[in-house]
Amino acid sequence: MQVTATIGPSDAAGGDNFDFVVATPRAFELRGELCWGRGLLLMNEFSWDAVRRMLQRLLAHAVRPTWSEVAAELNKELLWEFDRCAEHKAKQSAV
Repeated sequence: MQVTATIGPSDAAGGDNFDFVVATPRAFELRGELCWGRGLLLMNEFSWDAVRRMLQRLLAHAVRPTWSEVAAELNKELLWEFDRCAEHKAKQSAV
């Protein structure tokens, strides 16, 4: 299941989109697909509560002094909408 989480600084409106796929071992078994791990949350059984808990854990781990640093940390596990956007990265580093 494709999931998009909109995440941003608590003191700002809106946020950036971070995508990931939630899958179970059974889903891989049925599809017979291979895939890479970044942007993938593998669960024994699908549960929205478990997805929320995992996102909360990831957010707690990603606390940094600036939003750019937080986004870069989240981007190690999730797929940030601005991952390869040089213009956005230049704008963020100027802030």
